[in-house]
Amino acid sequence: MDEDITLAFQQSENNYFDTRATFEAHTRPQNKIITHYSFLRQIHQSLLVKFPQQIEVRERIFVSAVEKHLWFELGRILIDKYQLSFPEGGSFILDHFSTIMLLNLSDLDSEYLLDATEAYLLVSQSHLTQKKNSFQSEIEMDESRYRLVVCLILGKDLSLNNTHGLSSSDPYTTLLSDFSWGQQRLKQCMALYKEQLLAWYKALSPHLKEKSQINKWL
Repeated sequence: MDEDITLAFQQSENNYFDTRATFEAHTRPQNKIITHYSFLRQIHQSLLVKFPQQIEVRERIFVSAVEKHLWFELGRILIDKYQLSFPEGGSFILDHFSTIMLLNLSDLDSEYLLDATEAYLLVSQSHLTQKKNSFQSEIEMDESRYRLVVCLILGKDLSLNNTHGLSSSDPYTTLLSDFSWGQQRLKQCMALYKEQLLAWYKALSPHLKEKSQINKWL
């Protein structure tokens, strides 16, 4: 983008994070990402409960969760500004964008990224960003979004290792077992990562600089 993006922090009137007040298109200022302090507090509190003694781990996950929020909202601004469109309606397209950006621009281990995604989803309100009638509850939506992130992470990791097998995915063994994912699902995750990276590249290509890093990720 040629214009600057403004990052603003606000205090919620009721001291509770409400995405409707922050993200609805008709109230959101153009080229401006508003983050409520209560959003940050809620993420911090959830991590404090989960990692009470692991200060460094908690801080790294907190930073990554906030970074995911910023990428998520930047993706929203890009879609609004350039009227971007994606195949099949792109109901999870902002999850795709924020995850792809973190995977390629962050040095954070994949396990930390999963924890950051979980922390983010605990606070964000899915029903404002997804097709509500496709799911029975907000919890079901969040579970689908979390599995999507797992799939994208695996898709990139396996693509980089040039393998379809589980051998390169040792940190995810338990998770894959819980999800009942096998070789076929992993192949689908590799395809998903490549498809979504290409989809965003095609959508943004008219607006990218010649030396954009996205070119190197393809």
